[in-house]
Amino acid sequence: MICVQLLTPGRPPPGRGVGECVREMDELEGLEPALGSVTRNIVIRGRRTSVRMEAAFWDGLAEIAQREGLTLNDLCEKIDDARLEGGNLTSAIRVFVQSYFAMLALRSTRGGAA
Repeated sequence: MICVQLLTPGRPPPGRGVGECVREMDELEGLEPALGSVTRNIVIRGRRTSVRMEAAFWDGLAEIAQREGLTLNDLCEKIDDARLEGGNLTSAIRVFVQSYFAMLALRSTRGGAA
């Protein structure tokens, strides 16, 4: 698990030192291709729009679409329908992907079905 709390100055997670968090972040070495931005076109309600985000988010979004039996466009349309008025679609997609996998992880640690 990557120690994101390292970004909060002076506050490593309880029971963990900053050094341990830095070592975990070092494990990200070699993931640069997944972190690079990719622009793709999606169609929402018949209208084409471009979305630019990191390849890892595109991979996650594709996995979610497959798990849920949806096309990428259909999933993006559902995310678009659920986002706040005036909110950014790319941000909404990133938050959705992160939240989806966080919920799966939470369920697996609680012994629930994933």
